[in-house]
Amino acid sequence: SGTDTFPQTELGLDIAIVADWAKKNFIEAYLHALASQNRANLLSAPKITTLSGQQANIQVTQTIPYVTDVQFENSGTAEHPIWKFDYTIEEKMTGITLEVTPYVGSNSDIITLDIHPEVSNLKARRPIFQGAATEAANPITYGMSVPALLGWPVIDTRTVQTSVMVKSGSTLIMGGFINDDDSTTEKKVPILGDIPLIGPLFRYQYVDRKKKNLVIFLTATLLTAEGETAQ
Repeated sequence: SGTDTFPQTELGLDIAIVADWAKKNFIEAYLHALASQNRANLLSAPKITTLSGQQANIQVTQTIPYVTDVQFENSGTAEHPIWKFDYTIEEKMTGITLEVTPYVGSNSDIITLDIHPEVSNLKARRPIFQGAATEAANPITYGMSVPALLGWPVIDTRTVQTSVMVKSGSTLIMGGFINDDDSTTEKKVPILGDIPLIGPLFRYQYVDRKKKNLVIFLTATLLTAEGETAQ
C-alpha cells in the first residue's frame, strides 16, 4: 500500500511510514491546504546531512527567563526597614528538539533511525515568595516583589525514544504530541463593569481551550560521496 503503521507508543505517539510518492504528494498538498485556512502552521523545514552513526540535532526553541537566587536584605530595623533587593535571572529552553541517529548497512538502502523527539511548553509561572515572621519584616509588604513575568516556570515536557527502519526516500510521520492551549478572556458590561464594589457582578471570564497536535515529518535519504541521491 506504500504506507506502514506501527502500534501506538506508551506516550500516545503515532508513527507511520509513507514510501509511495503519490501519497507523499497528497499529504503535502493537504497540509498546504490546512495552512492556507490558518488551521496548520509550518514551524520549521530544515535539511541536515550527517554520517551513519552520527547524531543530527534539530531545534525549534525559545528562551524562557526566570528568577533564581532571590535575596532580600534589611539594613534598617523592623519598624523602619531599608530593603535591598537583588535576584539572578537564568534561562530555560522550551519548544521542540529532535535528535536523530541514522545507521546504514553496507550495500543496502534500508536506514535504521534512532529517534528522540522532545516537546516542552511553558504552562504557567509560579510567584516568587519570601517568607517572614511578621508583616512588618516582609519585604513584599513594601512592594519589593519579583515581576510576575519572571516567576518560576512550570514546564510540561513530553519525550519519547524509538527506533524504526525505513527505505531511503521514505517519509516517517510522527503524531500524538497533543497540547491544550488555554487563553482566558474577561468580558464586562460597559460602564457597569467599572463601578466600584458592584463592578465584579457585571464582569465574567471565560477560557478558550484549543487542542494542538504536533506532527513531525522526517524524510531520510541516502546520499553518495558526491552528495547525490543514492540509486
